[in-house]
Amino acid sequence: MMSSKEIIVYISLGGDTSASLKTALSVITDFRISKIKANEIIKDVTVAVAQWKNVAQKFGLTKLEIDRMSSGFLQRDK
Repeated sequence: MMSSKEIIVYISLGGDTSASLKTALSVITDFRISKIKANEIIKDVTVAVAQWKNVAQKFGLTKLEIDRMSSGFLQRDK
């Protein structure tokens, strides 16, 4: 059973539907993305998403709202 904090994605025809870098990297050739470009994208997104709390505060979200969203921004794999 899926946890309420678990995100699933269907970017692969295989059995792994976890929202992970491993899953994303396993299908880069399907999207004609090189390993170098994929790593650049990962770096760019990681840098941008790292600022999510600052952006949320800038737009007036409360601490409670930010805390509720925190689990969606956990990075489980590198």
